[in-house]
Parts: sequence; C-alpha cells; structure tokens
Amino acid sequence: MCVLCIIMILVGMMVPSVLKAYRRAKSFESEITGQQFTPAFATALATFYEDQREFPALKPEELAQLGVFDSSMLAFLRKPGVVYYPFSSKDKGDKLILRADQGKKPPYVIYKRDVVRE
Repeated sequence: MCVLCIIMILVGMMVPSVLKAYRRAKSFESEITGQQFTPAFATALATFYEDQREFPALKPEELAQLGVFDSSMLAFLRKPGVVYYPFSSKDKGDKLILRADQGKKPPYVIYKRDVVRE
C-alpha cells in the first residue's frame, strides 16, 4: 500500500510538467504547419487565378474540387486558428483571405493582393 501511495504522489508531481510539454509541442506544431502551408497556399491560389479576370468567391472545398488544394491543404485550413475568407474578383486588394494564428507570435496573414494581380 505504501508503494502505491508513493507512485501516486510521483505521478501527481509529473502530470503538470507533462501537460506543459504537450501544450508547447502542439504550439510548435502549429507554428511549423503555418510556415509550411502559407507559402504553398499563396502559390496555389496565385497559379489558379493568374489568368482569370473575373471569378466568384470559392470555398476551400470548391477549390479542392478544381484541383487547387489537395487534402493536406484542406486539413491545414480546418485547423483551429486558421481562417480562410473566400474572395471574388470584385473584392478590394486589401481584403484578408487567410489568417493562421501561431500562438504568441503574430499570425500569418495573406491578402488578396498577395495572390491576384489586379
């Protein structure tokens, strides 16, 4: 019984440290994911929209059906802290189209002017 009590005390002392390390690892993962996917996101949209003068606001699923996004890009857009704002040719160039939060650091942002020439 005494051994069991000692083990429980040790586990109780370790849990906060393990949770802190887990949260830090998740935060680091979202930072790496944002660094990896935001340039790919901008490149995919720029390639798709480079020859189009007029276009409707398309949701991520519609862009995936057209072959612009793959499944990993869709998974990135579904992550907490990542928001995609559909945009059309009629929106202004300073419209925010992607915001990817990365913890305490400033978020990654992409504007329409970054992917579409007007």
